[in-house]
Amino acid sequence: MTNTDLWLEVIPRLERSQSREGGTFLIVMWFLSRSIMAIGMQVIAHLVGKNPPVYGIGCL
Repeated sequence: MTNTDLWLEVIPRLERSQSREGGTFLIVMWFLSRSIMAIGMQVIAHLVGKNPPVYGIGCL
């Protein structure tokens, strides 16, 4: 049985870019995700700092 018997077409594998070979892609994605998290934390800290939560006296 061949691929033509099942009406399937074999698609050749595409070459991968150089950045996805090895650890370069992983390092870039890790740095990007950490940067987004750091910026998000700074924005949240800025918003919470303007309006700190108010607690009652007996809540400690």
